Amino acid sequence: MRFSTIRKFFAAAPHIERLPQEAIQRLYPRYRWRIMESTFIGYGVFYLVRNNLSVVAKDIEGALHYSHSMIGSVLAVTAITYGLGKFVMGAVSDRSNPRVFMASGLLLTAACNFIFGSVE
Repeated sequence: MRFSTIRKFFAAAPHIERLPQEAIQRLYPRYRWRIMESTFIGYGVFYLVRNNLSVVAKDIEGALHYSHSMIGSVLAVTAITYGLGKFVMGAVSDRSNPRVFMASGLLLTAACNFIFGSVE
C-alpha cells in the first residue's frame, strides 16, 4: 500500500456548510454527549490496553526466566515508546479525520492484542 493511499484514508473530513441556528440548537447538545461518551470509552480502552504489561510482569518473569531488571527494562521501553508515539501520533491526528483515526487505532490495538494472546 502506498503512502498516498494511507494519507487519503486518514485525510481530514471535508468541509460542510454550517447548519441553520435552529438545527444547531436542536442537534448539538446530543452530539456533544455522543462525542464525549465515545471519546471517554475509546480512551479508556486505549488506557486499559496500554497498562496491561505491568499486570502480567510476574508471570512473564517466571515463564521466560527474566530478572527484575530485564522486566524493568521492558516496562521502561514500553513507557518511552508510548510517550514518543503519543507525541508523533498527536501531530498526525491533528491533521486527520478523528473518526477514522480513532477507529483505526482501536481496531489495530485489538488485532495486536489478539495476536499477542494467541502466541504460546
